[in-house]
Amino acid sequence: MTMKTHELKCSTQYFHEIWVGRKTFEIRNNDRGFEAPCVLNLREVEPVTGKITGRSILAACEYVLRDFEGLRPGYVGLSLRVAAKEGAPYPHAPSHEPVPVLHSKE
Repeated sequence: MTMKTHELKCSTQYFHEIWVGRKTFEIRNNDRGFEAPCVLNLREVEPVTGKITGRSILAACEYVLRDFEGLRPGYVGLSLRVAAKEGAPYPHAPSHEPVPVLHSKE
């Protein structure tokens, strides 16, 4: 069985927290019908310009939280387990990367 891959934009402020390992979840509008297990390809987007930075994170989603009192109707919580990162690392990121970093072919 092939897992569905969702291509998602993620604002820099949240993307960075996932990149460095502090944020292990996403809260999203369930306009895509998220079902676990699935794969999330998160692409960093600058919040002011809306431009894609070139960094991306491939993450497995193994749990979808829905119908929870603390979530707005139609929203879900998605677990994140980072599998790979692509793009230049942040200058202030920890030097010990817990997952492989994939570099662009540029």
